[in-house]
Amino acid sequence: MALALYFFKAIRWTAIPLAIAGFLTLLSGFTTTKYFMVPVLGYNLSYFIHTIIFPLVFLPLFFIHSLAGTFIMMGRHPRINRKPLKIGVVLLWFAVLGIFLFLYVAQAPSPGLSTGDNSTLPGGNSSGTTLSLAEIAKHNSEADCWIIINGKVYDVTSYLQSHPGGADQITPYCGENATAAYDTKGGRGNPHSSLADSSLGTILLGNVGDSVSGQPQNPGTPVPGTGNATQSPPPVAGNVTLSLAEIARHNSQADCWIIINNNVYDVTNHLRAHPAGAGTITPYCGQDATTAYDTKGGRGSPHSSFADSTLGPILLGSVGSTVSDQTVQAAQNQTIPNLGDDDEEWDGD
Repeated sequence: MALALYFFKAIRWTAIPLAIAGFLTLLSGFTTTKYFMVPVLGYNLSYFIHTIIFPLVFLPLFFIHSLAGTFIMMGRHPRINRKPLKIGVVLLWFAVLGIFLFLYVAQAPSPGLSTGDNSTLPGGNSSGTTLSLAEIAKHNSEADCWIIINGKVYDVTSYLQSHPGGADQITPYCGENATAAYDTKGGRGNPHSSLADSSLGTILLGNVGDSVSGQPQNPGTPVPGTGNATQSPPPVAGNVTLSLAEIARHNSQADCWIIINNNVYDVTNHLRAHPAGAGTITPYCGQDATTAYDTKGGRGSPHSSFADSTLGPILLGSVGSTVSDQTVQAAQNQTIPNLGDDDEEWDGD
């Protein structure tokens, strides 16, 4: 009976704080995405409150409140008011709490290059570079541009020309901290997607303050995985029949043909301009990409009419048709227009 009294007190003491914590957790979630409505908080503070502060308050309150309520419910039903079941409930509750605590503290490993004492810059040698603010500030031009995002240093030099919004969206932050601009898309209020975050991995140098071995990447070096390939597709001689076997031969980032709705497209030059990065297309080089195109890689929504219109210049013909080498060369030489905000790259296409 005394134990039941403690359970009732636990429920009473945690009820109001739990309700308040739940409400504020939801509110901070909204201010994270609508932070511009509460300028005093801003995005970074709203995100910190929602993901760091309130879980520390909400989870313990919910754990105590729900466990006490479960024991009171079990006490009212003799069939389940048994010690083994109560021990099982306690173990289950602690297991669930452990899972949430694990998720709370877990952090994704940084994609791309490793950091720390053994980090190596692309093309590096045994000499070292410390990613200090002074060092980062030296790389402050379009020809040599390093930026800081959330404490990490990125060499975006080779990315500038392929950025959908244009290089001038990034160059003001060369040599500086671009976290706020990246987190808010230049002040437009929305954070970038996880796909955008993952696309940064190939140009990661390390954390601010890290010592990394090697020399900074040559500004003219294409970023691996972004589609900035320097190779050109091999020249085509004579007429070409767009058979499945022929299409399958063009299966690399340097020479990429795909099928969409029974039409064959040479997307080689499109890879470098694709908003979500070359990696979303290259798995389909030499194959039928209709389903992937119609569903944006399985996300369920079709591409826009603007995206459809960009395919016209790189159309080779329908599957099974015979086309001249001039048609193939013309498609290979097409320059894909910048997709801009219609399908912004860090938005994930």
